Amino acid sequence: MFKSNFFANKKVQIACAIVLSFVILLIAFGGKGGSSENEDDKKPFDNTVEDESYEENIENRIETIVNSVGGITEAKAFVYTKSSIEIVYGEDYEHKISNSENGNTSEAHTIAFSKDGTKTTAVIIKKEYPDIEGVLVVAKGADDEKKRIMIINALATVLGINITSIEVLAG
Repeated sequence: MFKSNFFANKKVQIACAIVLSFVILLIAFGGKGGSSENEDDKKPFDNTVEDESYEENIENRIETIVNSVGGITEAKAFVYTKSSIEIVYGEDYEHKISNSENGNTSEAHTIAFSKDGTKTTAVIIKKEYPDIEGVLVVAKGADDEKKRIMIINALATVLGINITSIEVLAG
């Protein structure tokens, strides 16, 4: 009886909504007033570092493979992508934030977090890596046309791109 009368009051409902919103914001931002987060906690939101390491990883693998071709040395590779890694974060549906303004209602969900000991990280649902648009390889020994074509065909096959998107130059 007390609960139904207590929450029936419009002022109590508004106050509860404000308190609940405040608690959600505290949870979403970790309840930390300062910058006591360590760098590992920030990595899930730092796409730039991951984008660079993705392309650098492919470049390093290309260089290793091309350098293993007989007569080819000092290979350097450059990989071009039009976009960056797309990361889809999990949403916390239990803590949604509603906003009503001028008769329009919108809802937003907070990002779901996972806590392992002292480390809190965002829950990642999916990572979609960008398509490779082009590859440039510069290597000593690539002036031999047979080796150059062999490298282009191998890269096209492994990377799943058209041979016209690959250029191999003599260094």
